[in-house]
Amino acid sequence: LVAQYLDFQYGPSHFGVANYAKTLADLAGALCSNHQRPLDIGCATGRASFDLARLFQHVDGVDYSARFIDVALALARQDSFRYAIPLEGELVEYCEARLSSHELGASQAERIHFSQGDACNLKPKYDHYDLVLASNLIDRLREPARFLRDIAPR
Repeated sequence: LVAQYLDFQYGPSHFGVANYAKTLADLAGALCSNHQRPLDIGCATGRASFDLARLFQHVDGVDYSARFIDVALALARQDSFRYAIPLEGELVEYCEARLSSHELGASQAERIHFSQGDACNLKPKYDHYDLVLASNLIDRLREPARFLRDIAPR
């Protein structure tokens, strides 16, 4: 799953379709009048968080998967992360996600705080946001209605 998300978020574009995470971050920035604090809940390996950090002062990136958060933190620390994509059977293609390939880097990384958390049971410290980005998340939650009810006040 980590390799799939890395390829989806940082890999090459296919069929001329723009990068999903970057497009969402750009739309969010254009629609939000206050560019202080967004929450990227369900951030996976962090691409939208890095793109939000171009536009906002401080970004909180939260995902249920500690492994995804570890990868996002590694990217923030070292700019790149190697992964393998299965091609056929045991054949794989070795790839590398590199922030600098997407004009992202240390200036964005220093404005992001990545942490593991449950979207349906967020700690009270995740509050007072100008924007909540919850992309590719709602269908994965055990209680989507509860999430929507509880996230609005934040």
